[in-house]
Formats: sequence, structure tokens, C-alpha cells
Amino acid sequence: MADANDGFKDFPRDSTPSGVGVPSAAKPTATAEKSRAERRPDTPLAASGIRSSLPERPAERDTAPVADALKEARRSLDALFGDQNQKVMELKLQASQGIEAALARLEEETRRTRQLLERNEALAREAERLIAEEQRLENEQDGLESELEKAAERNEALATRGNALREERLRLQAEREELEDAVASEQEELAKARADVERLQQRKESLEEENQQLERFRSRLEENIARLERLRDEYMTAINRLKNTKEELIRLPGEGSPTAGASSEASGA
Repeated sequence: MADANDGFKDFPRDSTPSGVGVPSAAKPTATAEKSRAERRPDTPLAASGIRSSLPERPAERDTAPVADALKEARRSLDALFGDQNQKVMELKLQASQGIEAALARLEEETRRTRQLLERNEALAREAERLIAEEQRLENEQDGLESELEKAAERNEALATRGNALREERLRLQAEREELEDAVASEQEELAKARADVERLQQRKESLEEENQQLERFRSRLEENIARLERLRDEYMTAINRLKNTKEELIRLPGEGSPTAGASSEASGA
């Protein structure tokens, strides 16, 4: 629209109600100028009778067809300008209506966008609340899972302990039965042991008698050993005395000849 208006902004227009541009003033034609010259009062030079030195005006040609053509062109141009101005006004009106519709759509879109933004903000706040709630629930779930795991471990420990107690009870029952069997067998063995004790007491008495006899025999052996030790001591004393005597006998002849002494010692050995 600006380009359309720029093409006609140089032409003078009047403020007519229809908005059609009309030229403000028309150029005077040759015929009008001639009539105005005829109506002028005589100049002082003409009145005084002074002849001008200027050349005479050339004869005027007939300009009526040209003026008519110009008038027709002017009318065509005015009609064209009117049509163009009407179209420009229509375009301006359509443009203003389009702009108003676009502004209305823009306002509606802005309002809808604002509503969407508000809704998005509300949804974001709701999402944050849900995330916080989810985190809280996750923490509670983790706590419950840990408590559940502890309870499961405790139940498992109690079940294991119950199984161990049942196994221990069965083992104790088995041991009790074994002890009862062992007591019965021990009683039997005790009876046998008592019989053995009586038999051993009798054997002890006989062994004591034998021990007394052995003690008497040991005393006799000790006396014999003591007598033999005395005999050994006497024998050793006699042997030592004989050795000393032998050494003396060997040492006396061998003082002058060491070789003879050595040979005699070797022979004595």
C-alpha cells in the first residue's frame, strides 16, 4: 500500500468527500490569455502613442484541438486517478481490516499462549509437587524395603534358629536314648565290674601273698647284691694293687733303657 500511495503523492489533491484527487488549478490556455489581454486597460505606452521598438507578436495559431485533447487527457487522468485512489482506499480498508483481524488473531493467540503458559506453569508446579511426592514415596518405600529386609532376615534367622533347635532337640533325644542304652549297658558292665572287682580282690589277696613272698625274695637278693658289691670292691682293690705292683716292677728295670721300658710296657699291656 505504501508503494501505491508513493506513486500519487506528487499530484495535488483537494479534500473532496469522495476522496478523489482533483487538480487545484488548471493552466490557462491561449484563448483565455487572449481574452484577458483584450480586457486589460491600455498601457501607458499605448495611451501615450509611443511606438515600441519590440517586434510584433507573431500570429497566434489555433490551439483549440490541443486544448480539447489536453482537457480530454486531463479528464481521463482524473478518472484514472479517481479509480486508483478508490482502489488505494479499498486496499487501505482491506489492509486495515486485515491488520485488525491479524491483531485480533494475534491477541487471541497471545491470550491462548498466555493461558497455555499459565497452564504449563501450573503443570510444572504440579510436576514438581509430584516429583517431591515421588521422592518422598521412594524414600518411604526404601525405608519400608529396608525394614522388610530386616524383618525377612530376622524371620530367616528365627527360622534357622527354630530348625537348629528342632535339630538340637532331635539330637538330644537321640543322645538321651543313647545315654539310656549306655546306662543300661553301663549297669550291665557295672555288674560285670563288680564281679570283676570281687574276682580282682581275690586276685589281689593272692597277689599280696605273692608280693610278700617276692619281698622276702628281694630282701635276700639285696643281701646277695650287697655281698657281691663288697666282693667286687675287694676285687677291684686287689686289681689296683696288682697294677701298682706291676708298674713298679716294670719301672725299676727300665730306668737305664727307655726302649726296654717301652717294650716291657707293651708286653705288660
